This record gives sequence, C-alpha cells and structure tokens, in this order.
Amino acid sequence: MKSIGPQSRLARLSIAALALSTLLSHPAAAHKRGGDQPTPYSTDVIFLEVLPAERGVALYERVIGLTPGARVAVGKAPRSVVVHDTQDRLARFRILVSMLDRGDASDHLYVRPVIHVAPSHLATLLLDVMNTQSKKGFILVPDDRSNKLVVRCRPDAYERLDKLIRRLDIPAKNPRKTGVVPATEGT
Repeated sequence: MKSIGPQSRLARLSIAALALSTLLSHPAAAHKRGGDQPTPYSTDVIFLEVLPAERGVALYERVIGLTPGARVAVGKAPRSVVVHDTQDRLARFRILVSMLDRGDASDHLYVRPVIHVAPSHLATLLLDVMNTQSKKGFILVPDDRSNKLVVRCRPDAYERLDKLIRRLDIPAKNPRKTGVVPATEGT
C-alpha cells in the first residue's frame, strides 16, 4: 500500500478501507453479525520492516487499545510484535502497520486525537489544503473507530501540521440540535 498522497485514488481507497475496517470492528456491527456468541481470539506475529517493535506495541496500545482478553508484546524475532486479539481488531492493526511501516526509520509516530471532525474527513481536508511541497514527508492514517489520526513524519514537520489540524478540527458553526416535540392527543 502506498502512503496517502495528493488527490490519489489510492489515498481515497486507503481511507475507505480503514473506515470499513473501523465499521466492522465496532461492537454494534459485531452484534448484527451474530455477536451473541463469544468472539474467538487468535494470536498473530507481525513482522515490521522499518518500525522498531516497541513502536509497534505503542501504536497498538494507543490506537487499537487493549480490551479484556487482548494482549500485545514485543516478539522474540527482531522487529516483531505478537498480538492476541479478535480477527477484526487484528485486521485493523495490520492495515495501520502496512500504511505506517515504511520510509525513514528516524521519522516519529504521532497519535493525534480528533475531536470535532471524523479523522478520515480530516485527513482528506489536510491533503486538499496542503500544497504539493508540504505533503512530502507525511504519512497520514485516519482511524475513525478510535477518533485518532496517526501521523508519521519529522518533528519539525509535525509542528506545522499540528497547527493546521488545530485550525481544521473545530466544531460546526451551526450544530444540529435534536429536540422532542410532544404529540397531541387525537393526531
């Protein structure tokens, strides 16, 4: 998989794939698929190419999150992470790793909470607003399930990106309001 780049179809598909995996891993979706049965856990060893195993563990803990029964640890093999979790959550982690485990090993990983906008929408906005030169050196991976945007870049580049995120992740000017209107008898 390529990193999310300027107006590329692959970027839009990557965001859509992550949003789909996010939807499939949501508890309400599991219930609709027959969530009454206990969810089977499996163990997977994920080998990393660029990221150190410790960063892989931190990425899992901060984005996917630990739940009862789930475990993550540094593997015995160099640059490996051992994960014990449900298939949906493992698939979500594999997507994150495939998108972030590339490039320069000196780049930093930043997990940025997104408050007012969906992370996939924010990633699209960021790519639309930034010029071609600014987009170089960034890998943006939105995770709508955890409301986080994972960014891989140099620290100085992240400072500029963070300022832009703060300007784009704002509440809507006219938020929708929901109210209850009582019904009258006889209608």
